[in-house]
Amino acid sequence: MAEFTLVQDLVYTKLCMQKLNTSDSHVCNKRGNNATLVKEISTSEALTIRYYLAIMNFMAILPTLYSGSISDHFGRRKPMSVPFIASIFAQISFIVCSLFIEQNLFGLIYFSAFLSGISGATINITANAFGYISDITSVEKRTFRIIILEAMLYVGGFLGYNLAALLLEHVLEQRYEYGFLITLGIYIVTLIYIFAYLDESREESRDSTLRSVVDCKHIINVLKTVFRKRVASRRTKILLLLICSGISIMAISIQTSLLFAFLKNLNWKSSSYAYYSGYQFVVNGASLVVILPIACKLFPSYFTDTFIGMLGFFSKAAGLIVLGLANTTALVFMCPLFFIFNEYTMPSIRSMLSKLVDESERGKIFAFVASTQNLIQFLSNIIYAAIFAASVNFFPGLSFEIVAAFQIVAFCIFT
Repeated sequence: MAEFTLVQDLVYTKLCMQKLNTSDSHVCNKRGNNATLVKEISTSEALTIRYYLAIMNFMAILPTLYSGSISDHFGRRKPMSVPFIASIFAQISFIVCSLFIEQNLFGLIYFSAFLSGISGATINITANAFGYISDITSVEKRTFRIIILEAMLYVGGFLGYNLAALLLEHVLEQRYEYGFLITLGIYIVTLIYIFAYLDESREESRDSTLRSVVDCKHIINVLKTVFRKRVASRRTKILLLLICSGISIMAISIQTSLLFAFLKNLNWKSSSYAYYSGYQFVVNGASLVVILPIACKLFPSYFTDTFIGMLGFFSKAAGLIVLGLANTTALVFMCPLFFIFNEYTMPSIRSMLSKLVDESERGKIFAFVASTQNLIQFLSNIIYAAIFAASVNFFPGLSFEIVAAFQIVAFCIFT
């Protein structure tokens, strides 16, 4: 999250410098409250980030499909480490782009997106992490463990956003290369942890050759896992859950790609955006770590996977509706209270999916979830950024309202 916030602010600053025809990046922090200029730059930033995220998500679709099937046969650690290796090279590209901030080097930013995408990006890491958790936990404890892992994503998001906010407000002063050096160090430390301290959860197959890794049978096996006939209408349930998964990730995608530009129209600083995002992450994380586990233990007959998913989609819809209508800072800061249950959707979906497939198919089904999420994010970034650009002058929150309607559809599916 720290990396993405730095990228967004780097893009915004570069576009501002081009718009003002200046080589002094500090001028962009002194532009005042020129609403027209802010709208123009924020719209350009949203479209640029659209291409950045579209490249990343599109390139991640196929690698993520391979990763799941490969991890089921050859272990979780190696596929999990690949995105971190790619991210190290991406940080180097960002550093070069930052050192020559006055130059039109957006190609390097897109190249970094390509590197992250071809490795499976963050979704590849989470898919293998959830597969790892499923391997080492019993059926009875799996929902709780998945909830904890999901919550850790939010703890990391909170720390990442606040790190970015502190760097942008108090340290960097448009020297983005120092920020990317920090994220580079974080990725290196994570790689060391994976290979030095994390025990493998599955035995590696003896025939794990390069030919077997790139064999198309991996994709075929993933598709068979999703579409093969099953007893008790399990295939229908799996497909409906996958649709809900796509709708859920749509809500995350639109906030990732448009929230920065949306808040710039309220004259927010980049550091304020980072602090707000961290605040939302900690609210969601606390909800997952504290509220949901306690509720599951106290009222197990009520807090089933289905009810948890319904609560999550209702919260997503409410939060997006309020966010789309927000025109003041106070109203924006109320949104996390509506989003408080918003991340209950994916833990319930993943838990239900893991119980509908065989043990040997868990990595494949999680990989398919990850790939469809990449596809949905790819399409969402293109479609909703265009809607934002077209509606920014009369209804900047229109995209949020459209996605809220989809959350209501998913809520109905769960009922």
